[in-house]
Amino acid sequence: MRRLAIAISGLISLTVAVGACKDEKMGVEKRAEEMSKAAASASAAASASAAAPDPKEQKYAAALKALRERQLAQLVALQKIYQTGTEEDRKAFRDFFAPTKEMEKEADDLAKEAAFAGKEGMALKKYEVQDAKLDPKDPALATGNTDVFVEETQRGKGRCTIYKVEWKDFDGKWRRTRRYDFRIIPCD
Repeated sequence: MRRLAIAISGLISLTVAVGACKDEKMGVEKRAEEMSKAAASASAAASASAAAPDPKEQKYAAALKALRERQLAQLVALQKIYQTGTEEDRKAFRDFFAPTKEMEKEADDLAKEAAFAGKEGMALKKYEVQDAKLDPKDPALATGNTDVFVEETQRGKGRCTIYKVEWKDFDGKWRRTRRYDFRIIPCD
């Protein structure tokens, strides 16, 4: 009987201990759930603030994209002059230059050179806008520069050039104002 009493006493102690552990486990689980909820809430708040784009950054990105696209379109127009050299192609090419007499003359001279070179077998094999930058001192984001790479071929011989182009926004349209730092480089 004594053994039975000891066994029952042990069983009661074990039940109380398991109950106490169970209560303790629930407390730990509750705290873990609370911490998980807090972390999820903080993560959601952070992603919500990250999702709201800064209007200034959006304007900068849009202007940079437009500048890059405009430079690429100017190279496509130049390539058309090499290929066909029509008067329409020359007028379209001229639209990429600032509306000054000096720049219009430069556009016409370049178009004439490209048309002549195209008839002599020269073509643009490859071209790319390597970099585009907006002037950080211009709060209106109306001036920028591009770095251009061009590979030309003439009668099987290649020539590679790099140069920089300065652009200015005239009434919502990027126009070329100056080409500078023109260099002939080895083709890879």
